[in-house]
Amino acid sequence: MDNHHFRELAKEKVNEILEKYDNESKTREFNGVPKIIIKYLLAGFSIYAILINFLFHFETRINRASFVGLLVFFSFLLYPMKRGKTKDYIPWYDFILAISSAFCYFYFVFNCRAIIDKGIYLTAFDITVGAIGVVTTLLACIRVTGVPIVVVASSFLLYGLTQKSLTINVFNLFYNTDGVLGTPTRACQTFIVLFVIFGAFIFGLVMVAIYAASKDNTYLFNKINMRDVNNFRDIPCDKDILS
Repeated sequence: MDNHHFRELAKEKVNEILEKYDNESKTREFNGVPKIIIKYLLAGFSIYAILINFLFHFETRINRASFVGLLVFFSFLLYPMKRGKTKDYIPWYDFILAISSAFCYFYFVFNCRAIIDKGIYLTAFDITVGAIGVVTTLLACIRVTGVPIVVVASSFLLYGLTQKSLTINVFNLFYNTDGVLGTPTRACQTFIVLFVIFGAFIFGLVMVAIYAASKDNTYLFNKINMRDVNNFRDIPCDKDILS
């Protein structure tokens, strides 16, 4: 058995163990053209996440809504509904969920000022979009983090529905900074996403530097080759952000 075949078997075994015990590791693995498309989409998202922190100075809710909308969109593309499902393609219902969730958030992005001016006097369409946005966000959280935390959050949502009207709840949960677009989203959009992106970038530079500095077949450097660097580079760092 050659070294390449041994590494592939070891990688498959590690992935199998991670998928069994870690919900965040059960991502789809694409090949060919779909893999290239997903890679460039995630790279574009990373660039956008940097730009909204350093270059684009939109209204706070616009930044957060666009950020979360893209996160939820990628959650349905990268995470299958159940473990053991075929992981090299995206079923039709995940496309519908991804597009629906993105539509809800970007509807708010492009109509932010008008919706804020309405306050709690939302139209039926605004309420429907907000409710779908909240539900799809919860479904995306189930994909990424599992059921328990979503059950806890849903129990608080159900309690809130018994205290206030549906319109007020939708406004506070989806269109205001007291719900989905609250302080945790701000922390994720600013500190966490930048930490993960730049951390992955620096890690890649270190791996390339180690490879470039290695000479002959010495003890440590012989263990690291460009194939390993490419394997690390192919791992989308945004999976940590989705969690």
